[in-house]
Amino acid sequence: QAPVTPAVGTVKVKVKVLRKKAIVRWTRAANATGYAVRIRRPGRTYTAWRAVEVRRFTVRKLRAGKKYGVKVRGIGDAGKGPVTTVRFRAKKRPSR
Repeated sequence: QAPVTPAVGTVKVKVKVLRKKAIVRWTRAANATGYAVRIRRPGRTYTAWRAVEVRRFTVRKLRAGKKYGVKVRGIGDAGKGPVTTVRFRAKKRPSR
């Protein structure tokens, strides 16, 4: 009988919203060898999953005051871990 591969754990996601970009970071998922990220921009559907090896992703060219979504999951030998979804709003431009 083949050994059981431990399941990939859940990630906790934090977003730091700056003026024109947002930095997305997440905790290490148990048994993950990499991560996958997808982004939803205003008025659009989520992008395809993008594989990343580091625990950080930058969303650039934010539109002021608009809502965005980010999904992150761990990927490992046992397959894909659960998806964590975070929503955030871009900063509004200061009025002149």
